[in-house]
Amino acid sequence: MALTIVVIDFRGLAPVTWSHPDTSFAYVQDASGGVRVINPTWESSDASKPGTVVTVRGKVTQGEFVPVITNAVLSRVGWWSLDEARLVTLEQALTGVEDGRWIEMRGFVRDVGVSNGLARLDLSTSSGEFQAWAPFTQSFESLKGSIVRVRGVCTVISNPRHQLTGIQIWAPEVKNIQVEE
Repeated sequence: MALTIVVIDFRGLAPVTWSHPDTSFAYVQDASGGVRVINPTWESSDASKPGTVVTVRGKVTQGEFVPVITNAVLSRVGWWSLDEARLVTLEQALTGVEDGRWIEMRGFVRDVGVSNGLARLDLSTSSGEFQAWAPFTQSFESLKGSIVRVRGVCTVISNPRHQLTGIQIWAPEVKNIQVEE
């Protein structure tokens, strides 16, 4: 059976929830809750800042788990507050429904690492593990052994058969990681 990929033009207003100069993707909120933009072109440097409302013009195509937008041009048109996030459990996130959405999750920090200008936090909950990524602007070593709340974009990790295998949270700023204990 051959797979047919339909490419659809996309135009809409959306706030940026994740972008970083060292990654080849960004996330924006849309009517579905959120979508990944692959290799975005920003019309101005201030358009890429999380919280900026942008117009998105691009093509929708098949992603690893859910559709993505490619060949997109993003232009700044306003501002949105990223303060509000819905608290979800790992079990909820593992359904895949939260993919691309601005959420908050809590977990125990088991380990911390650095890769390509980003800090990686390995977190555990009573029902499993997930990772959180944030810009590496300071050392996160002091978080080891802490329980934290991470606010950011929920993304799923999938295998080549498009099956969900894990969860990541992309926090756009260090302030989106709060120590609880």
